[in-house]
Amino acid sequence: MLLSRASEPRIFLSSCGFTLVEISIVLVIIGLIVGGVLVGRDLIAASSVRAQISQFQDYATAVNTFRGKYSCIPGDCDTASQFGLGSGGNGNGLLEQSYSDSTVATSPDRSWAQELPKFFIHLAASGLIKFNSDGTFVLGRGYPRLAINNAAGMIAAGQWQAGDTGTIPGYLLDTYNFPQGLWLHAIVCNSAATSPAIANDDCGVLSIAQAKGIDNKVDDGKPVSGKIWAYAAATLGTVCSNASNTYLTTAGNVCQLSYKMD
Repeated sequence: MLLSRASEPRIFLSSCGFTLVEISIVLVIIGLIVGGVLVGRDLIAASSVRAQISQFQDYATAVNTFRGKYSCIPGDCDTASQFGLGSGGNGNGLLEQSYSDSTVATSPDRSWAQELPKFFIHLAASGLIKFNSDGTFVLGRGYPRLAINNAAGMIAAGQWQAGDTGTIPGYLLDTYNFPQGLWLHAIVCNSAATSPAIANDDCGVLSIAQAKGIDNKVDDGKPVSGKIWAYAAATLGTVCSNASNTYLTTAGNVCQLSYKMD
């Protein structure tokens, strides 16, 4: 009996490769994923810069409101106790700290009897800022953390006493010719040299990209002029900007940054 060709067994061979169309689709998908990741990273970075600018501006607004209400500068206010804000300063119109206050070279480690730490205490007691200082040297408790970097914080100052040229605050005045005024200084970090709980300022707290991003949005984009000053800690050397007042490209958190409130 003859079998018809229709009943004969057939063998089908499948291809193990991909067509050009399939490869193109895969590449497009990969490109979209990579692009989305990069865009997301840029959006997060931009959001962090905006958050830091807002934090600086919120403090500046709080200071102006405080001045209008109490006719003095927070921290320096000699009538602070009369308003229930805590112990006062000397009322000379400057937020200042004397180098002779302590043998410790770094400014955040100085006595709480001075005016710099009282800046946050007075503002908090007036209800103008959310941060409440507990009068310690602990980052996040005595000094507010930065919005852009939870591992770093800031202090406020209106006048440094020069003389200790190798460290901050003297380093700012003598090396950078840092201008006087009422400033927020983003310079505080935890000190590994003494205790993880002790605040210090021999550190970089922002990357150059972060500092430059803030500077470009708020000021003139130059590291050591105008309303925003970006510079290196004394122990780091000049690694944030150069003699031409231009930002460098050094990697890592190598910059400190100051924002002029008045």
